[in-house]
Amino acid sequence: EAGFFVPPVGKESYLKKLQALVDEEREVQEKRKKHFFSSAFVTSAPGELFPNSWRPTFSMHFARGSSVAAGGDASRSQQVVESTADPSDLVQNTKPIFDRSTEDGVRYRVYRRGILEARTIQEQEDGKEVVGAVFEAQAPPPPADHHPIIKATEYVASGEEASSSSQSAQPAGSEPSEATVTMAPPLPLYRYFVVYETDLGDVIFSELRPGSGDGSGGEHPPEASWEPNPPDMEERFTAARVLRVADCSGSGLTVAQLREQRREITDPLQGLSSRRYAQRALELVGGTPIVHSGQLKPPEMDQGAEQNWNQEEKRGGGGKGGGRPPAQPPATRRPEPVRSWRPGVLGMPKFPFMGR
Repeated sequence: EAGFFVPPVGKESYLKKLQALVDEEREVQEKRKKHFFSSAFVTSAPGELFPNSWRPTFSMHFARGSSVAAGGDASRSQQVVESTADPSDLVQNTKPIFDRSTEDGVRYRVYRRGILEARTIQEQEDGKEVVGAVFEAQAPPPPADHHPIIKATEYVASGEEASSSSQSAQPAGSEPSEATVTMAPPLPLYRYFVVYETDLGDVIFSELRPGSGDGSGGEHPPEASWEPNPPDMEERFTAARVLRVADCSGSGLTVAQLREQRREITDPLQGLSSRRYAQRALELVGGTPIVHSGQLKPPEMDQGAEQNWNQEEKRGGGGKGGGRPPAQPPATRRPEPVRSWRPGVLGMPKFPFMGR
């Protein structure tokens, strides 16, 4: 085999070209890290520096309010700022939302929980994962007062989700004081909240936060929150379940009018539960119920059909999701679909003018 061995080329021009390729590859690696650790990096659109396999062939872009004009997911780069928070708990106890590798074996990961986001790299398979950047998401601009409210939704979520989101929303480097720990009320089993949505997709969260005592006789009354476009809105939607939805597009209620009408249910708040507050907040905007007891109400029903539907609901038939659906008069039944067919197929006769 010694006779077939080909030694490497020792020409100076070849060695210079090889060194130029190595330097170019090292420069690309540094550019990748710099872009990945910057706020301009978006997981759904990594850019030309990264492999084409990172680009999703099919994806769903979420956008609300002012982020629609910014490009949906791309608008998140305009809403994050650098943070000095400790990301160790986030990296160790959270599954990454982004985990990709390049052709040279470098692994890029993105962790996200609440408003906190951490980005790490791992240059070797058995190497140490290094945190390169930590960001905090900021809330988008609030909706304008003249925008109409077109939808209201009542949600229910676990009380544990509220504690985890509040911990993630604490400012960077801040630790809870002794007074804060003493005044913290016991966590409820469930929490109810209402989300108002405008015509541009902006959202307003509202829920009743329980009061607390400081141990010296002082009482902190309950508070009704008003949060326009919170930065962790998508996570709140994921961790909650829809109870009721109302279509408010025909009410003509604006954001400014809704803010004024909230005083009807926020004064007073003593003795009001979170569930009862959410129910009143949904009924405040009026509108047409879209979801009622887990079933869509049949549209365009006359008075007799509506009474029949209500009776079935009270008996636990169609209204509670079980039993047979409510009966409808013949005028409200949907016609049978027209089946398409071709002449001469499946034994159907041909028309004379179509030929034989």
